[in-house]
Amino acid sequence: MSTTIDYFTYTPVHGAPETASVLFAVLAVISTLQILNTDSARWQFILVGTAAAESIGYIFRSVCINHVSLGLFICMNLFLLLPPNALALFNYKIIGEVARSSSVDNAVWWKRPRFLVWFFFASDVFSFVLQSTGASMTATEDAKTAGKWICIVGLAIQLVFLAMFLVITVAIMGDRRYTVLARDGDATGIASRRRVFGLVIATSVLIYVRSIYRLIEFIDGYGGRIYRAEWAFYVFDFAMIFLAVGVYVVWHIDYFTYKLVHGAPEVAASVFGVAAVLCAFQIQRTRGAFWLYILVIAAVLECAGYITRAICISHASLGLFIASKILLLVPPNALAIMNFKALSQVLVMNQREAGGHGWRRPALLLRFFLLGTVASSGLQIAGSDILAANAPKPSDLGRRLYLAGTVVMVAVLALFISAIVAVTVAGDVRKAVGRAASKRVAGCLLATTALLQVRAVDRVVEYALTYNGTRHIGEWSFYVFDFTPMALVFIVYGVLFIGRSFPRGSKRDVDRMVELRS
Repeated sequence: MSTTIDYFTYTPVHGAPETASVLFAVLAVISTLQILNTDSARWQFILVGTAAAESIGYIFRSVCINHVSLGLFICMNLFLLLPPNALALFNYKIIGEVARSSSVDNAVWWKRPRFLVWFFFASDVFSFVLQSTGASMTATEDAKTAGKWICIVGLAIQLVFLAMFLVITVAIMGDRRYTVLARDGDATGIASRRRVFGLVIATSVLIYVRSIYRLIEFIDGYGGRIYRAEWAFYVFDFAMIFLAVGVYVVWHIDYFTYKLVHGAPEVAASVFGVAAVLCAFQIQRTRGAFWLYILVIAAVLECAGYITRAICISHASLGLFIASKILLLVPPNALAIMNFKALSQVLVMNQREAGGHGWRRPALLLRFFLLGTVASSGLQIAGSDILAANAPKPSDLGRRLYLAGTVVMVAVLALFISAIVAVTVAGDVRKAVGRAASKRVAGCLLATTALLQVRAVDRVVEYALTYNGTRHIGEWSFYVFDFTPMALVFIVYGVLFIGRSFPRGSKRDVDRMVELRS
């Protein structure tokens, strides 16, 4: 009976295919909602089909890791090899629509809409057929070599025509007669035009990088060094296609009007929604401490905050605006509380409760940092409510309250980082969770607290310098210094998961784990 190693020639990592499948499924759902909401052309569902096919491919990969068979392995190869062809077709159609809507007189034959659509469509279908045939043959021992070379020819054809398409796209971009409809706030239409062509070129380059990787992989051979490097597959295949589809989700284009619809809040909500599900699964699977569910609650609140933010963009109201502010304000403080609990639990497990002194007493440590966080949250919520109630006119009282709350949080986090370092240097972490887990626990607490500190400092700068209406940083700053640190916090917790190092929560569990450590 064939095993997983017989088909893959290596042992695939668990967890990665499931995560990839969920991420592509989220992109497919968001893209569907965007297309329906903007009444876009139905051919834009090509993008949805690409994301859905990738999601199905990673589902097959996940199943193959545990229960492999020839049929499942062939399906996995097909669904992971072919979707980029559909994404390339999506780009061909975009440039064809630009040429058609511009109605340029006396255009050279290779810039005409009919040629752009049908020529590249035919080349894409031809490449698709070759790759699908070759991928099916590579799964069988007798036809493996023939299938390999058929796939190589199909990928080479795709690379040649994709390169031709990029050259034509750049040429059309340089011809000012080809225009797109300007978005709101773009009087000249130059920015909108640059955005459309920029998206097509960027995604085509990502597809090109992925195709080069696949071509080299097939040339190297089934079971070769490149094929067995699973990290290369996720970097040059998964990441390239995920970014290409993600770009069109974040900057969705309604190609009837070429009006850009910002989709960043929807993407952020999806990221935190996935994080909540994965964290809950990880805690339950490892029987982690109950207080780790604060991580799940924080992810759910972040998801709800970005959903509310997305609704505010289309249907703004004071209530929704205040709700989005509060929902995005609470999770960082909740994560800080979870870190406080983790450090105090380290001291409890190290039996510091009875013999501890000064700030190293677990109860005192937890109460001190908890009090500071609650005070900070109260000031921030009060200031945020006052600012929102007086919008668009700035409120000096609201700004000062919010600023005071963020300054308190910066001070609390700075003290907590010092406490983590002191406890680690003293050897308390190593004695509590063991030498093997001590670096993971200390590193996780330090890294996540530092990320929360980056976010808090940015809020201080924002409200100290820009909220008085005289200066404005821009929305990019919010996504760089608020969304990104929070997303990284969940990634760090996912990679350096510390749940297995702590007991479930009862005194009996603590005593049992301390006894085992001894």
